[in-house]
Amino acid sequence: MLTRWFVVPSHRQSAVARRLKLIQRAKPIGIPSLIGFGFTAHRLQIQIERVAGDSLYELRNTNSLPQQLDYMLTQWKKIGFVHGDLSPKNILCSSRQIWCIDWLVDLDTFQGTPQFASADVFHGKHTFESDAYA
Repeated sequence: MLTRWFVVPSHRQSAVARRLKLIQRAKPIGIPSLIGFGFTAHRLQIQIERVAGDSLYELRNTNSLPQQLDYMLTQWKKIGFVHGDLSPKNILCSSRQIWCIDWLVDLDTFQGTPQFASADVFHGKHTFESDAYA
């Protein structure tokens, strides 16, 4: 299990909690399981499944994304999940699975990787299309 902390202003906590509950219920394919979360004042603690693999960035000789990644994006769209920060460093590849890590907790803020973000993201619009663009 991996524990991460985020600062979340009180006026954003209910929206963030809704997103995290959706992720817990939907269990998006290729996203490490969200084990639990909780707020303490302006801090959010989440516990997620620890996964291992080489980042797509480290596997630079890969000529095309595996079909599994396309399949993941299609499944995410069906359940309403937006990653918000897809980049080669946030895609891990193991011999059995592709994992997409470091999804955004709050889609109304941008804390991602600018080189892989669509223009819409800089205007506060995180969509399935912005994930596909990345």
